[in-house]
Amino acid sequence: MALVIADRVKETSVTTGTGTVTLGGAVDGFQSFAAIGDGNECYYTIVGTAVDTEWEIGIGVYTASGTTLSRNTVLQSSNADSLVSFSAGNKEVFVTYPADKAVLLNSDDNVVLPGNLTVLGDITNITGSFAWDSGTSTPNAVGGRKQIITSIHDRIRGCVVNVDGTVNYYLNPNDWTQKADGTSSDLTGTDGDVMVEIPKFYFRNIYATTTATRQISAVTQSGFVIHPAFIKDTQEVDYRYMGAYDACVYDVSASAYISGLNYDNNDGGSGVGVNVTPVTGDKLASVKGVYPMVGLTRAEFRTLSANKGAGWRQLDYDLWSAIQLLFVVEHQSFYSQDILGAGNTNGSYISSSGNQTDSPHTISGAGDSIANGSTNTTSGAGVNAKPGTSFMKYRGIENFYGNCWNWADGINVNVTVTGNVHITNNAAFFADNTATGMALVTSSFPTATGFIRDLLPVDGYFLSSSNSGASSSTYITDQHLASTGSNRVVVVGRNANSGANAGAFSLASAYVSSDAGLGFGGRLAF
Repeated sequence: MALVIADRVKETSVTTGTGTVTLGGAVDGFQSFAAIGDGNECYYTIVGTAVDTEWEIGIGVYTASGTTLSRNTVLQSSNADSLVSFSAGNKEVFVTYPADKAVLLNSDDNVVLPGNLTVLGDITNITGSFAWDSGTSTPNAVGGRKQIITSIHDRIRGCVVNVDGTVNYYLNPNDWTQKADGTSSDLTGTDGDVMVEIPKFYFRNIYATTTATRQISAVTQSGFVIHPAFIKDTQEVDYRYMGAYDACVYDVSASAYISGLNYDNNDGGSGVGVNVTPVTGDKLASVKGVYPMVGLTRAEFRTLSANKGAGWRQLDYDLWSAIQLLFVVEHQSFYSQDILGAGNTNGSYISSSGNQTDSPHTISGAGDSIANGSTNTTSGAGVNAKPGTSFMKYRGIENFYGNCWNWADGINVNVTVTGNVHITNNAAFFADNTATGMALVTSSFPTATGFIRDLLPVDGYFLSSSNSGASSSTYITDQHLASTGSNRVVVVGRNANSGANAGAFSLASAYVSSDAGLGFGGRLAF
């Protein structure tokens, strides 16, 4: 027996007294109680049309044989909330939703229940938090490491995205060879770019002496603000999309997806490498079965992503920070390699060459068997191989760290003043060596390289405040590669030979805008 509510259910009856009602057929324009289903409960109202002072609201059971409705529980009635002894004459019997049983959002957008809540299935948290005490060396949360999965995490999913930024189809959460509907997927670019959809969420930080608590919520709440990743180009968006793989390039002249092989420089004007030419329309891509594009500057990756059309960009620092926050709330620790595995960080590089087999990078799609899932220290273990075979994955995002560095756009360091960090999520102001259109978020960014000891109280971001006194297994566990030089750009996640320096919170602000190399790649975003 189930409690069923259905729309536009109304029948007549001539039943008298306090007993079971015999239904006389649907009123014109309405459906019968058959919509409730034989043996199911419903909320009902009976109103006398011949004697309009008689009425009753209650809970009853519909029986198909004889087309009757029992009157098991009276909620309200014209007889002091007891069974009404209905007089002779016509009556209308219809399905209702009683006010004292209704669950509604109040004026504060909160749900207030009039009684106890009984849940028959699993409860998914809409909020989660991570409290960390920088006064201790442990990378784990106050209270220890555990897993907290919110409804935000549950809604992260792999998909294939059209060139206009719409989702072509979602992928089977357990098997990316299939679409969500069970038919075969094509992740090689024919159907679009393979991306991971990140739902909008809200956050707040609470600071108390040495403890910082980072909270997330799937819904608006007092004190929470929307994460900056979801204010894209000045507009609030419900979803962001991050490339599922390290990016390759679609070569328009060859009509083919290409990697950067093992070249230090793939700029089309250099006369060496694979000669990527952003100015002629080559495009950044996120597809299966291609090694990463490397050997390009951040600005070149920026142009390649913009060539795809409106809304496309390379990975922005705000989106990277949102994923970091989701990770640390879920796993209650900064120690990503101890949770997701080393990934492809234990390899080695040799001199620039045109041979893919000289590169330690792993081909995209190596982790597709894990689908929307994440690796662990076994499935994400790292080995030294050329070409690479190792990978790690966080909720569908392959090589969130390791394999190759990813340029992060919308963040510039040491512009105008050493220690300054400027950030924007407006692609109109994505540029190097400038602070124009960007917000100054701190003037205290470290300039000496080291493992991250503590974080700045900058809401929404995980920026180091100290790179001294930590290690690969204490405090934040990842390294910040820093510089005192002016006009620095940012790469995140580390590359294939970074070892224990790599992780979900690793960042380098030591490079200039003209830098490129065989370990420097990018990632597509929308």
